Amino acid sequence: MLPDGAMENRELKPLLGHLCSAVGHHVINALSTVVSQGEILRTLGAASGSGSGSLEIRDRVETIVRTALDASAITRKLIEISHDLTALGFDQPIVPVEEVSLDVWIARFIDEEGPALAPNAEWKLDLSPVPRILTQPGLLRTMFRLLIGNCVDAMPEGRGTIALSSRPAPRNWLVVELRDDGSGMAPEVMEHATEPFYTTHPERRGIGLTIARGIWRRHRGSLSLEGEPGVGTTIRLLAPSMGEA
Repeated sequence: MLPDGAMENRELKPLLGHLCSAVGHHVINALSTVVSQGEILRTLGAASGSGSGSLEIRDRVETIVRTALDASAITRKLIEISHDLTALGFDQPIVPVEEVSLDVWIARFIDEEGPALAPNAEWKLDLSPVPRILTQPGLLRTMFRLLIGNCVDAMPEGRGTIALSSRPAPRNWLVVELRDDGSGMAPEVMEHATEPFYTTHPERRGIGLTIARGIWRRHRGSLSLEGEPGVGTTIRLLAPSMGEA
């Protein structure tokens, strides 16, 4: 579930673009499995003989493989369309672009929205100065709302500690980390946590981390997860600054 007010109208298209692209890639992967298994069946059928039964099986396998390839081609076209909504460089003139020092921006964001996003949590900020990035503040707010929501969901009744830190990285990059002391994730859950519609909470939609990762990719960044059950989870954001060497 997205937090109330998580998406402004002008931000909706790129967010849907990220979601469509992520879903499309997973569909293509599934169809690739269908095609490869169909090819195996076709090879086995050819080796088993040329009776009428084998011919019928071969025809059915041909239909499966052809249909999967056609569906994959359509899905690839949808992904190409979504690229217009998620292209790097913030080339959408309707969305304002700003130069931001994330350490300063995060401190202000938590001061303004932290109590509402995590009313039962204790905040710990360790924000070292980091190089400036070019960003769309609306999308940045959405991303942090989603990430903080994920931290809150991991803590019983939302009670616990959320730590936010920033630090410079080599070659003029930067690192931002969000850490909670909640229930953590089992390895098999962490492996799929950023996949669209994957969730361990039946009442959730399982798209929050998917959208957050998509937004951060617009900053040419990467989002990774670390942690273990009973210890908590760390969400690590790594990205180049405007003056990347």
